[in-house]
Amino acid sequence: MRSGLASPLIGDEPCQAYNRIQLSPVLGAEKAASETRLLPASWYPRHNVTVRAGETVTAVDIAARTLQTTAGELGWDELVFATGSLPFLPPLPGITQPHVFAFRTLADVEGILAIDGPAVVIGGGVLGVEAAAALRCHCDSVTLLHRGSGLMEQQIDAFAGEQLQMLLAERGIRCVMESRIAAIDEHQVRLEDGRAFAASRVVLATGVQPNKRLAERSGLACARGILVDRQLATAQPGVSAIGECCEIDGQTWGAGGTVSAPGGGVGGPPVRDPWRGFQLAGQRHPPEGHRH
Repeated sequence: MRSGLASPLIGDEPCQAYNRIQLSPVLGAEKAASETRLLPASWYPRHNVTVRAGETVTAVDIAARTLQTTAGELGWDELVFATGSLPFLPPLPGITQPHVFAFRTLADVEGILAIDGPAVVIGGGVLGVEAAAALRCHCDSVTLLHRGSGLMEQQIDAFAGEQLQMLLAERGIRCVMESRIAAIDEHQVRLEDGRAFAASRVVLATGVQPNKRLAERSGLACARGILVDRQLATAQPGVSAIGECCEIDGQTWGAGGTVSAPGGGVGGPPVRDPWRGFQLAGQRHPPEGHRH
């Protein structure tokens, strides 16, 4: 930064950086939110990092090397976009109601936990399965609705998906495959075939997409994500992007998506690790016989 070695870290969430993979244990009441922090609060001042939580960057001027936030203007010499992913929210009738939540932030988890009663999770990928298992720890009625024919189809084969569905059923979670949702109502989720499932709260786990909005508005080259090379640099000098917001050689990174081979870093060959980060509440590993 222009003032020396100081490094402002700006984020719109009202807290320090935390591990989103640990949201499932928080939802399942197995961990406190404070246990998900990536670093202790004392680390930041020791490394000349100023955390500006609850502050949103609204514009970036690449030519002038300035940015505008909800609190004012800053100058910069090196700028790193680490904006992560945004939840994909399908255009379903009723999706904007206050009892409908994404599963992406601590605020989402707090909102879900603040409502009692039956829960419906929409989406049978990694996040949906984890959310359903976590909710079942303290909710008597949990239904998982999935558009596809099997759970976690992008990560595991049909047989493993059937075994996973049986495991969830043993825990009391009703799984409904090939669900076509007609609408989310105040107290239920309706399918196109007429079936309805009670829901005082609805959790959307329908995928994520790179958060490239600010970068695009700033004039950076983007495709699915912010385009960077294998050193994570954009085409603009002094501007980089890291994590789920970036795209490298046509690949993006998100929940349950493509990851780098162990030891390969971002330059390693892309592989799919079906159990990477996967955790059912009360179980921190894949079922025996299904490790790949």
